Amino acid sequence: MFLCWGDLPPQLCSQCVANATKDILSDSYPNCYLTTDARIELRDCMIRFSNRSFFSTVDLNSYFYSCSSSDASDKTNWMSVFSKTINEVADEAANSTVGAKKYATKEARISGGFQSLYCEAQCTPDLSPQDCRKCLNVSIANSQQFCEGLASPVSSPSCSIRSDVYPFYRPSTALAQQERFPQIFSSTDSQHPAYLSHNCSSNETMITT
Repeated sequence: MFLCWGDLPPQLCSQCVANATKDILSDSYPNCYLTTDARIELRDCMIRFSNRSFFSTVDLNSYFYSCSSSDASDKTNWMSVFSKTINEVADEAANSTVGAKKYATKEARISGGFQSLYCEAQCTPDLSPQDCRKCLNVSIANSQQFCEGLASPVSSPSCSIRSDVYPFYRPSTALAQQERFPQIFSSTDSQHPAYLSHNCSSNETMITT
C-alpha cells in the first residue's frame, strides 16, 4: 500500500512514493527489505508491505509523533481551539463519501491573538468511518498529551494528523503550483529532508530523527 497526503498533486505523489520505495529497498534499512512486514514514512507519503492482509483493519499499536518547534502565544486558548478544530477536521475526514480521499483541512483563528491554527487529518481510504475516527481519536490524544496540540505529524499505519501555526498544506486551488520534495534522494535517513520514520517487524523498533 502507498498513501500520499491529500493535498499532494499526482506527480509529486509519484515522486514521493519513488523516494520511499528506493529508501526501503536500500542498504540503509537492511531489516526492512529482508523482512515480511515494513513501513516507511516520508513527509508527504508512506508505503507499507506485509505478508498478511492489513486492508480495512485499523492499526492502533504503532504511532510516531514529531512535535512542532512553533510556540502558541496563548496555550490555554490554543488547546481549546485545537480540540474543537481538530475534531471537526477528523469528523470530515472520517465521513468522506465512498471513493473519496479520507482527508480534510481547516484553518481557525485564535481569539484575542494574532495566530491562526492549521489542522489536517487523513486516514487510509480502506477504513470504515468508525475505524478512521477511532484511529484519529488516538492521534489527537497523543498530540494533546505529547505536543500540546502542535504536532507535525502524529501518525500511525492507518491515519495521521498535523497541526501548526503556519499554513503547511496546499490550498485546493494551488495544488499544482507548489512542490515540497520533488527530487529523488539517495542519502541516508539522517540526511533525507523528507524522512520521518520507519518500522520493520524484524526488530520492532521505531526510528525517528
